[in-house]
Amino acid sequence: MAACQATAGTSEESQVPDTSTAAQENADNEVTEDESSGSMIVVYYSWSENTKSIAKRIAETTGADIYEIRTVKAYPKDGYETSDIAQEERRTGNLPEIVDDLPDLKEYSTVIIGGLIWKYVSTPLARYLELTDLSEKTVIPFSTSQGSGQSSYLKDFRNG
Repeated sequence: MAACQATAGTSEESQVPDTSTAAQENADNEVTEDESSGSMIVVYYSWSENTKSIAKRIAETTGADIYEIRTVKAYPKDGYETSDIAQEERRTGNLPEIVDDLPDLKEYSTVIIGGLIWKYVSTPLARYLELTDLSEKTVIPFSTSQGSGQSSYLKDFRNG
């Protein structure tokens, strides 16, 4: 996945995690046939608001529809605990269950898809990729990495 940087001055730790669950309604998440642009959709998973803000910016800039991948069970707010859970999911292959309201991609020729990197593609995004047929689509990936070892690189540019 290609790297995409969040706004300067933010960090994964300073962001409030997205704790979406199946019980929470998300009106912005629903894409109807009447609302569909017919060409592009941004599909993303965001544990924190970093990836969500980038996805929204991409959708606004390109005029694409937008869909948020949500897990049935929310991850903890603590990043270390979430990392441990995600590593176990990856190791066992028991990826998280995602909310079953996946968009019908037949109306879209381009899928812009992204999420944060947890030393690998986030497990909710990996589950979505297992469940989704992206054949005959143009797929444009993006990722965020705030909070990783790469997150301080903007400071290096400012201090240099």
